[in-house]
Amino acid sequence: MDITQHYKPNRESLLSISSGILFVYVAIFVISHGAAVAVPESMLLPMAELSPAFAFASVDLVTVGIPVAVSFVMFAWLLKRLIKNVNYYLLAAPFVMLMLYGLIQVSVNSDYFFYDASKLMMKTLPLLGCVKFLANKA
Repeated sequence: MDITQHYKPNRESLLSISSGILFVYVAIFVISHGAAVAVPESMLLPMAELSPAFAFASVDLVTVGIPVAVSFVMFAWLLKRLIKNVNYYLLAAPFVMLMLYGLIQVSVNSDYFFYDASKLMMKTLPLLGCVKFLANKA
C-alpha cells in the first residue's frame, strides 16, 4: 500500500504527460525540417563507402537527433519555469512511444528492420541522453 500511495497520479504527472504530447507536435515539426536538409554527395560518399547504413544513420543524428534533443531541453526548461515539478521521463514518453510505433509499422512492411532500428536510435538516443541528464540534475 505504501508504494501505491507514494506513486499516485498527481497534477504534475498529468501536466508532464500532456506537455509530452504537445512536445510530440514540436518534434514532428523539427523532424520535418531536419528531413528537408540536403546533404551534399561529397560529404555522404566517403561514409557510404564504409557502410551506407552508418552514413544515413549519422546524417539522421546530425539533422534530426541533435535538433530534437535541443528542442526537448528548451521545451523542458520552459516547462520547468511554468511548472515547478516536471517529470522528464513522462515528458519524453509520448515521443518515444511514437518512434517505437513508427518502427513497428515500418518493420511489418519491410525486411530492413535493423536499418530502421539504427535510424530510430539516432533520432531518439540524444533525446534520451538529455532526459537522463535533466532527471539526474533535478
